Amino acid sequence: MTMLLLGVSIGSVLSGISMIGFAGQANIWLAAIGWQFAIWGAIDLIFALLGLRQCRRADQDLLDDQAEATQLTKSLRFNGKLNVLWVVIGLALFVPGAMLGNASLIGHGVGVLLQGGFLLGFDRAFLAKLSAVTSRG
Repeated sequence: MTMLLLGVSIGSVLSGISMIGFAGQANIWLAAIGWQFAIWGAIDLIFALLGLRQCRRADQDLLDDQAEATQLTKSLRFNGKLNVLWVVIGLALFVPGAMLGNASLIGHGVGVLLQGGFLLGFDRAFLAKLSAVTSRG
């Protein structure tokens, strides 16, 4: 899952930078989406790199692994609630933006919806995979 997050985060940053560069001043909503992709991708990249670092530590005993799995499960459940909040915030930006014809709000709303929606699905899949692994062990 960490490698998937790493790939998606790099893709998000690169896509965001490309959108910002392509949009320029002419396409405000595309630039706003690009900023959301770049920012969220950078944050996800930090989490992916921290996850890689944690995966490389191979000298833990079983008790440490179980404690980490429990902590990770709690974190993923909390993040799931935050992800719902991100989706709501995305809608709260998009809907008024669409009603007012504000391209910047529309773009930021779409960007937050896409990134928050991805994280909602990703964290749920990660939690399901972690639950399957820990229930076997």
